[in-house]
Amino acid sequence: MPNATGICMDGGSNHNPIINNVLSGNRAYGLFIVTTGTNYNVLTGNKIGTNAAGTDTVPNQIGVILGGGTKHNTIGGTTVADRNIISGNRFDGIEVADMYTSYNDIKGNFIGTDITGTLALPNYIGIGMATKPSKNNIENNVISGNNYLGLIIYENCDSNTVYSNKIGVASDGTSPLKNKNSGIVIAKASRYNKIGALNKGNIIAYNDTIGIAVIDTGTVFNTISSNQIYNNGIMGIDLYPYGVNNNDILDSDTGSNEKMNYPVIQSVLLDWYTGITTITGTMDCATYSGPAGIKIELFRSNGTNIFNHGDAIAYLGDTLVMSSSGNWSFNCTGLTASDKVTATATDSKGNTSEFALNASITVGINENDSGNDFYVYPNPASDNLTVLLNNACEKQVKIELYSVTGKLVKVLEDKKIGVGKIELKYDIAALMIDQGLYFISITEDGRTTQSGKVIITK
Repeated sequence: MPNATGICMDGGSNHNPIINNVLSGNRAYGLFIVTTGTNYNVLTGNKIGTNAAGTDTVPNQIGVILGGGTKHNTIGGTTVADRNIISGNRFDGIEVADMYTSYNDIKGNFIGTDITGTLALPNYIGIGMATKPSKNNIENNVISGNNYLGLIIYENCDSNTVYSNKIGVASDGTSPLKNKNSGIVIAKASRYNKIGALNKGNIIAYNDTIGIAVIDTGTVFNTISSNQIYNNGIMGIDLYPYGVNNNDILDSDTGSNEKMNYPVIQSVLLDWYTGITTITGTMDCATYSGPAGIKIELFRSNGTNIFNHGDAIAYLGDTLVMSSSGNWSFNCTGLTASDKVTATATDSKGNTSEFALNASITVGINENDSGNDFYVYPNPASDNLTVLLNNACEKQVKIELYSVTGKLVKVLEDKKIGVGKIELKYDIAALMIDQGLYFISITEDGRTTQSGKVIITK
């Protein structure tokens, strides 16, 4: 038995609680909160677009509208009792629109699912933001199961934040409950929006096409940080038109986020002895003013993306690019030899790149002394053993293998070594030594500079 709108709050209505209602089946909107001066209203425990049980759809055209300059309203909250079920609506579950519509908080809701958060009761779009709303916060919602997009940030949206949401997964954070296009789209000159932050990353997974799509040349300064983005149908992050020049995955055009390049991962070495993984790489800065201030974020990848760029299943941490060279390095623990690593780059203006090409992990021993690198891999070694040196200048190098008791077992190398990364390979069988733990000692120009452990197996 439809109304035009279930409840309309307008004309400076303030501090009104809207609790435990069913606002469904209306010809236009379930709830309309609009105009400058309509502030500080709270919406909790309602079912908007569903039946009273939250198990089936009774659609409005749009579930909730925040518009016309309304501010400081709260949709949901931090407890189960605060949660609104905003599902089953023909267009947007929630629409946030217009200039000066700011500082509204949408948190803790199920948007596109049933009351359990495990089954889809789709809106067409979970949350739609358009026409210059700014500084609104979308946090800790389940935005899944919708027939088109989870979230669209559109038409000059500015400085909105999207934190700790589950987009494309069920309320358990792991089971697939896809949106039938992208998880998040940022488009039409929207700027300075933040998707995730340290300890506030979103889970964006299993959506039919793109995890996060950033579209149009004027859509810039959008930061994507600390998120888990994986198992989306095409790719995790897409800057479109495809504009990261020589680094782009699909094509070449003008680009969004100022054509921010993704970083290049050069090496990933897991030190068997310490458990520390050292990741090094470079940043191509040809399209913007140098590497100063660029942050590299590192992720463990499941390597299932069809382009082999991502996916990001765990956030590892971040590091800064060296302003003088464009190089960067990062250390972490907790990775294994079967893992892969990917990365993103974010410049000082907030532009975030697509994911880097996945990199596999090499297991060895890493010893650093005065900037000289000494890698031994694989470790343990059974067939072949490689010693990798990084020499700043030409020098006489002696590589010796010692037993755990300190006895010299074998001189592996004693010769002049050139500049750069030098790989020295040895056949384990040809060494004719017993299996066990050994020490490798490196002497450069008569001075012992580095040592490390290696296990020989047969």
